[in-house]
Amino acid sequence: MVKLDIKDKKILYELDTNSRQSIPQLSKKVGLHKNALRYRIRRFEKQGIITNYYTVIDSYKLGYMVLKFYTSYQNATSAIKKEIVNYLVKSKITWLVSSVEGEFDLDVIFWIKNMNQFYSYWNKTLNKYGKYFRDQVLYYQIQAISYRPSYLLFDKRKPDNEKCEITGYESTIQIDDLDYRLLYLLSSDARLSIVNIAKKLGITTNIARYRIKKLIKSDIIQGFRINIDISKLGYQNVKVDLFLNNYNEKTKIINYIKHNPYLLCIMTSIGRAHIELEFNVENTKNLYHILEDLIDKFPNIINYYKYFTFLENHKLSWIPEL
Repeated sequence: MVKLDIKDKKILYELDTNSRQSIPQLSKKVGLHKNALRYRIRRFEKQGIITNYYTVIDSYKLGYMVLKFYTSYQNATSAIKKEIVNYLVKSKITWLVSSVEGEFDLDVIFWIKNMNQFYSYWNKTLNKYGKYFRDQVLYYQIQAISYRPSYLLFDKRKPDNEKCEITGYESTIQIDDLDYRLLYLLSSDARLSIVNIAKKLGITTNIARYRIKKLIKSDIIQGFRINIDISKLGYQNVKVDLFLNNYNEKTKIINYIKHNPYLLCIMTSIGRAHIELEFNVENTKNLYHILEDLIDKFPNIINYYKYFTFLENHKLSWIPEL
């Protein structure tokens, strides 16, 4: 586990707030000289703590729907599991492919535009690998609200003005091919300079700046963040599904848990749990205390919960491939 000081944690938090901000801007916020700041960021990259800089894109606004698939393996050797993962990673419509431990073994999220086309893909997938899937769950995600990792802050409290990304079912916004190619570039490299963006797209820097501002203003670009390998910091990523006795009380639970410093995401879906939560926790004891507190606070509202731990993300892509 890599030991971080207060400045290190502040750098990671601020980069996750806006990974496109300049070194001078970041230097003022964390109170470090620019050279010292550059050194620490390079060290994070070399150590694999920062794995990449990405752009949060609301693909709902591009006309996509989100389907989530959970399953456990049966009669599957390690070679078969690897083959299944590779098959899903290579698919143009997968957003997330993760190996998990707990209630399920595999977590997959799909971007889809046409259910008939997805059915054709899914039918092919089940014909090929369905015999290895047990306890299959397939359902729609409607909304995801993403929070900053405030557990990195000294006092661990979420700032009152903390910005979060919201994706959900909304009207479609039409974009052209240039916008899409720009989004695709930024999706995996949020710190790509305007000069390099313009060069790769064959446009001027002024056009590149204008297009990015337009995509931010339309909320297609929700933010610029970083992927942190939290295992190197002594944390693990956990997904919790809450099942309620009284669905009408859902908002009370959300308004309470959203202040938890370990919370990363609140999701709303059709066809699975009433509330889906994602946390970064130090261990299962840490998670137990969070859930125990939640149940004590809402004893007659929460019926039960299930959870699984993310072992490895094989793919995370914020925009579907054309």
